[in-house]
Amino acid sequence: MAHTSPVYLACGDAYDRFSPETMHYMLTLLDGSLQYMRRRAPQWRPGTVTHHHGEVDHQAFLERPFHEAVAAVHKKLHEHGIPH
Repeated sequence: MAHTSPVYLACGDAYDRFSPETMHYMLTLLDGSLQYMRRRAPQWRPGTVTHHHGEVDHQAFLERPFHEAVAAVHKKLHEHGIPH
């Protein structure tokens, strides 16, 4: 999978690009990615992972950035008073 992401630069006054619809869509994408990793992605048997990152639970290592992103989206929604 390949993608590009816009980069926003604010100069001077505060600038906030926020769309509740986009935030909710991002939560859907993140959840779909987590579900794919858990249910569809090929898995190594525990203890047979060939790459090492200093953690025993490889699945938790892979999921961590997604959980961090979900938390960041929820925080942004909360800051704008949007239910989630």
